[in-house]
Amino acid sequence: MKRTALLMFAALSLALAACDDSGGLAGLEQDPQDLFWKLQLDHHAINLSLDQSKPEYYTHKLVATPLRLDGTPLPSEDLPTFVSSDTNRVKVSADGVLTARAVTAADAPVRVIATLTTGRGPVTNADTAYVTVTNQVEEVESFSIQPLRSNLGIGYDTIMAARILDSNGDPISGLRVAYSSSLPKVASYSPDGLVMPMTQGKTMLRASMLAYGKEFRDSVELTVGEPEVYHVHVNYYVNEEGKNVMYADPAELTIKAGQGVSWGSATGVLLGIVFDDPTNVGPSPVDGASGNLGLSVGVNGRWIRMFNVPGTYEYTVMGSSAGVTPQKGKIIVTP
Repeated sequence: MKRTALLMFAALSLALAACDDSGGLAGLEQDPQDLFWKLQLDHHAINLSLDQSKPEYYTHKLVATPLRLDGTPLPSEDLPTFVSSDTNRVKVSADGVLTARAVTAADAPVRVIATLTTGRGPVTNADTAYVTVTNQVEEVESFSIQPLRSNLGIGYDTIMAARILDSNGDPISGLRVAYSSSLPKVASYSPDGLVMPMTQGKTMLRASMLAYGKEFRDSVELTVGEPEVYHVHVNYYVNEEGKNVMYADPAELTIKAGQGVSWGSATGVLLGIVFDDPTNVGPSPVDGASGNLGLSVGVNGRWIRMFNVPGTYEYTVMGSSAGVTPQKGKIIVTP
């Protein structure tokens, strides 16, 4: 019995010795810098053509690089796989060579997905490139982000799309551009070039594309300050009588002239905003729209109206059906 007790005590001592002060097992810790953190393609917006007079016009070899947490390349002998979402329009070989086969719609690029499994674990990561195919080569002379403002308040969503010009200074449309933000929590950057300021701080907005073998990049630093557009959540609830009642939260909002209000719903219900007097309501910094908001508010986004004239603006939150009870809301604009 004594020998058994001693053996059990020794085993317990060895187990405790194998644990570190934080409760983890010694020898099992892993340097985060040795982890396969992400897979990165050399380009995320690629524009090809059916013109085969030059190889770079209709082909491109994608390069997928495994990265550590700090952004440095992670050595690996494993090879990525490549898949095209539409092989009839863009073909991709086993080693990542793209070949244009048919024209794509400007708003419907082909997705080419690279996937790699490597590193300790191992770990699997993927990255996606969007490929547009045009009939002819659209020679690009200049590419730039030219924002009207580089200082925006929280909530001031605005289009900050790249400007693409030919040798005559005329805009070129239909080419795919990749947009990214160095700090999305400060301001996100959508695939359409819509900037959405979220929190105070600074971020670098970047736009890039590969057009017929030529690489184009530009960036601009954006400063996000105090709220410039205030958000009103709109939705409905069921009252004691079982009826759907619209509401705005907050129902009354006070802002200063030059500021704005956005409306939307996290649940994506179909709503509309109708002002008693829409004369001085707007325009939106996103699309320039003014006045009432039709039956779309709350579906896939938020809709903005700016208020530059002091006064009281009353509105009604309307539902999409006759069985929904509308509710009133109010915006007070001070000088």
